[in-house]
Parts: sequence; structure tokens; C-alpha cells
Amino acid sequence: MPVNSAVFSAWGMLLTDLRRDYVNTHLLPFDAARGSTVVAQFLSMRADAVANMKRDGLDSGGAALEFEHLLDMRYQGQEHTVKIPVALTDGHIDVAEVTDLFHATHEKRYTYRLPNPVQVVNFHLVARARVPKPELPKAAVTGRKLAAAVLGSRRVDFDVDGVVEATTYSGTLLEPGMRLQGPAVIQEPAVTLVVPPGERVSVDEYGNYHIELQSV
Repeated sequence: MPVNSAVFSAWGMLLTDLRRDYVNTHLLPFDAARGSTVVAQFLSMRADAVANMKRDGLDSGGAALEFEHLLDMRYQGQEHTVKIPVALTDGHIDVAEVTDLFHATHEKRYTYRLPNPVQVVNFHLVARARVPKPELPKAAVTGRKLAAAVLGSRRVDFDVDGVVEATTYSGTLLEPGMRLQGPAVIQEPAVTLVVPPGERVSVDEYGNYHIELQSV
């Protein structure tokens, strides 16, 4: 059970790298003669992505952009498409390699391949900006004893284990290295952790609770 679990999803959101997707529909035969056109389209989309990121202040603080290039492709005459990753290396793409990957991916998904010409439907660019990640602080260790965290006890209904007296602990007073055994209730300002009889709980260096299940 993570420390500050009541705001764990918000914490994860703050640590998530920024992602923006750009999709341009542009019907285009995919062959060797069109390789430079495909590259030019992706480079234009990348320029737009960089401009947007800069406008939002993401060019400062060493935020580096990472790009993923994808094509929604199909056989000419089809309605559905298959998304294919494209390696853009030094301003070039390997048209034959991408074509082979399309045939293989289409066959894997739909069990067949066709001799028809291959067509690009959508250009899909994924732009990612890494956001700074703060260091996780370790919980303070004062040397207090487990007994100092005991608030009292309460009767708790543990279903198959019945109604038993459970020791109540203050989660804010538990420290790394402490261990306790259920039946117990750990109370924090925004979270209550109920520990069934026989289960063991230990606190790690960041204040997370590790529950050792004795039965499943």
C-alpha cells in the first residue's frame, strides 16, 4: 500500500511525461518515389509540435522532445487501416522495410496479404516531453517504539474471521522498519488500512506498507 495513497493518482499524474498526438490525413501511394514526401510531411509535423511545446514553455529547463512516427496504412481499395511504426533516420525512411512490415502486420491481424498497391491514409506523430521527476523523500526515523503508535483498539468484523478486537495504530507515527500483525487498523488523515488477523505489515524506508498475506 503506497504512502499517501489517497492522492496516489494525482501524484502519478504530476510525474507523467507530456504526450501530444498529431494526426494529418493525407491519402498517398506508398512507394519508393514517395519516400521523400513522407519524410517532408513528418518533418513539418515535428516543426509544429516543437512550436507548440515552445509556446507552452516546454523548451526551457532542458525538456527534450522525443518523437514517434506512425503511418495508418491500407491496401488500395480497402476501408480499414493498420498502424505501422516508421523509423526516421537522418531524414530518411526505408520504404521497403516499412512496406514489408505493413504486409506482415496486416497478415497477422487479418490472416492474409494482398498484391494490391499500399496506401498511406494518416500521418501520426507522437511528441513526448520529459518532465522533471522529484526525488522521493525517505520517511524520518526517530527510533520510537511501535507501542508509541498505538491509539487503542476497536472491534472489527472480519467476515470469515468473525468480530475480533483489533489494535488501532496511528499511521503518522509508524516508522521505517516497524512491523505489526493483524488484526489491526492503521489510521492516517485520509486513509484507513484494515489488516486481517494473521497478516503481517512492515513499513519500508519511504513509509509504504508491505502486507504479507498468510492466505489467499
